[in-house]
Amino acid sequence: MIELRRVAVNPWDFTLYRSADGTHVMKVIFSEGQYKMDVERYFVLDSPIDQHYDLDDLKSLSATIRAEFPDTALRQLSKSDLTFTK
Repeated sequence: MIELRRVAVNPWDFTLYRSADGTHVMKVIFSEGQYKMDVERYFVLDSPIDQHYDLDDLKSLSATIRAEFPDTALRQLSKSDLTFTK
């Protein structure tokens, strides 16, 4: 189980989390299907993230993940493997 704390958010786009060991996980919102259901997927970010969390850079990253999915090089996590703290 990976415990995560929210560090940045852009509603209906992404949420960035950080674990105690410094790993960053990004929840990216996808709209799928005929009725455009929102689906959240979690990805481990391989490269270090600046602690200032530049919103424009994070928006660009979430857009890239969506565009490349399912062929993104980032490892996807199951929500059931994560816990969230405030």
